[in-house]
Amino acid sequence: MNIKPLSDDTYAIFENAAAQAQLYFHNFCGSNHIFLSLFSFLSKNKETERYKGVYTTLKKLLNDYNVDGKKFQTSFLTYCPRGEAVAEGTEFEITADNDYNTIRNSLKRRALSEKRSREVEDLIAELFSDQSYAISTVLA
Repeated sequence: MNIKPLSDDTYAIFENAAAQAQLYFHNFCGSNHIFLSLFSFLSKNKETERYKGVYTTLKKLLNDYNVDGKKFQTSFLTYCPRGEAVAEGTEFEITADNDYNTIRNSLKRRALSEKRSREVEDLIAELFSDQSYAISTVLA
């Protein structure tokens, strides 16, 4: 049986994380950027049957911890300050940091061991599973 380690939606979230990093002129992509990508994805899909409950649960979790958009942005920029725009004609390269690689590899390993694709809910659980991820510092 050949399974895809990441569902299409989960894969899209990882792919969009690099775009989130580029918005802040970061040359690294990590758990903070994955979270931004995840939240953006859920915000766009919050009314679909598939993600209505997931969005509501995540939003409630963030509200319980008194996290709102403005506070998150301030905290995000404190721990990951905006970089410098690259000169025109220069290629902007983004590399995955340790958080990004750890999260993605963990999801892939679990997919193989459990013989099922990792879904968006699995990604959320993984993001909150380790206090050493940078997203924990930003949300705290």
